[in-house]
Amino acid sequence: MVEGIGEGGAIAPGACLANAVSDALAPLGVTVNATPLTPEAVLRLIQGAAR
Repeated sequence: MVEGIGEGGAIAPGACLANAVSDALAPLGVTVNATPLTPEAVLRLIQGAAR
């Protein structure tokens, strides 16, 4: 029996979301370099770009 075969798809969503947020905030000059990306963390990134 092979175990863990379904776990491969659980690794990429965090990176995909971070990349999507990074692309969305690129016009603000924001660089996403930490996870997890909570709403509060994204807000801090946006507020930091406004300075």
